[in-house]
Amino acid sequence: MKIKINWGWGIVIALATFMIFIGSLVFQLVFNKKYDHQLVSENYYKDELLFQVEVNKLENAKKLVENIIIQNKDGKLLVIFPKDLNFSEISGSISFQYVMDEQFDFEQKIELTSNIFEVDPLKFKKGTWNLKVDWKYQKAAYLFKEKIHY
Repeated sequence: MKIKINWGWGIVIALATFMIFIGSLVFQLVFNKKYDHQLVSENYYKDELLFQVEVNKLENAKKLVENIIIQNKDGKLLVIFPKDLNFSEISGSISFQYVMDEQFDFEQKIELTSNIFEVDPLKFKKGTWNLKVDWKYQKAAYLFKEKIHY
């Protein structure tokens, strides 16, 4: 017996194959832990309310003569604060968010012995990081944000 497929059956087979493909793709994206759909922050809505404070800090940073400089030197990440500021009066924290997985996120308190802050390279995983320097100098608050590739 010879099986004959006409154009009608061809369309049905093509649509069924396409539907199976889309169904398996959706299944993979929803149930596979590799494609985890998490918010960047656990407290997203609370963070959104503090947005204006963050904008004010960014504006303060723009008014500086020299802003923070990020350098990757010999495998070490250096956060260089403005040279015209007294480093002993700078305080705050630096937070690192790994774009691919929040379990690698970490934060460090700023403790300076010069205008250069060195970050431990062993804490980094290769990839893209969001760097956020939230710092104060003489009662004024500043914020510096940058995306880095380590």
